[in-house]
Amino acid sequence: MSSLEDSDDEIPEMTVRIETKLDKLDELGIDPLEFEQALDAALDHFFDSIEAAENPDQVPDIDDVIVEVGGQSVRLGDVASIEIGEDDLDDEDEEELDDAHEEHDED
Repeated sequence: MSSLEDSDDEIPEMTVRIETKLDKLDELGIDPLEFEQALDAALDHFFDSIEAAENPDQVPDIDDVIVEVGGQSVRLGDVASIEIGEDDLDDEDEEELDDAHEEHDED
């Protein structure tokens, strides 16, 4: 059993905010919608690897996630700003994020 399983302390939910640098995607000739789909797949794989890891040191930094899109491999940290923090969003913050996402989808 790991020390996490023995602990009565609960691991807090974390929020990962990723803001794509559209100018970087444009420089690389990558369609933002294709990137978003490829990013979803890359993040699914990344979070699966976190859950499967026996040692947290085995998991690469999220900045180093490789996104395969349009025949290219791009490092996430090179094409996006990433913030990680405790899941402390209130309903108003969540609505702002949803609105921003909807506006991006309309572009």
